[in-house]
Amino acid sequence: MNRRKALVGITSGGLGLVFFSGYKWYDWNRKPNLEQLQGKQEMINELAELIIPGTDTPGAIEAQVGKVVVDLITSCADRKTQNRFMNGLIDLEKKALALHGKNFPECSNEEKHGLLTEVENHDMKLDGFIGKASKKMFGKSFFRTLRDYTSIAFCTSELGASKSLNYVLVPGKYMGCIPLEKDQPSWTTE
Repeated sequence: MNRRKALVGITSGGLGLVFFSGYKWYDWNRKPNLEQLQGKQEMINELAELIIPGTDTPGAIEAQVGKVVVDLITSCADRKTQNRFMNGLIDLEKKALALHGKNFPECSNEEKHGLLTEVENHDMKLDGFIGKASKKMFGKSFFRTLRDYTSIAFCTSELGASKSLNYVLVPGKYMGCIPLEKDQPSWTTE
């Protein structure tokens, strides 16, 4: 190989890397289309129901967790996290169409669970220092944001606080350590 070809290859590779990096930076920092998120509330409800399913206690759909998650993403998340969440929803829809030939809400529970498990395994790879650096640079991952906001939305809802968790409106005196009785739900305070 002669020098000219090597220099052209290195230069073109470097320029490609610079353009790709610029595109990704723009993709992570652009203003997200949050109006589109309002239309995905049913899908978010279905995802939240997979995380907190209804049993003998109410689930995420009964507590209308999707609306609160949309509100939290819209008003509390930073721009990078909003973009990653939107991209995660779009990617999940594409995976559902590619693997099962139908939209996510129309999939069976086993198919939904499989898709969410795949997303969880992909998003939870990075822990420790590398995970913290990734969160700082790129925002929280799709699954972590969904899981955290689902938990917050459910535990602060009326159904979640009163039916699934132990709730006392006026608790009385402070007792730092109280043993739980058999089959007693946990307390609603954090």
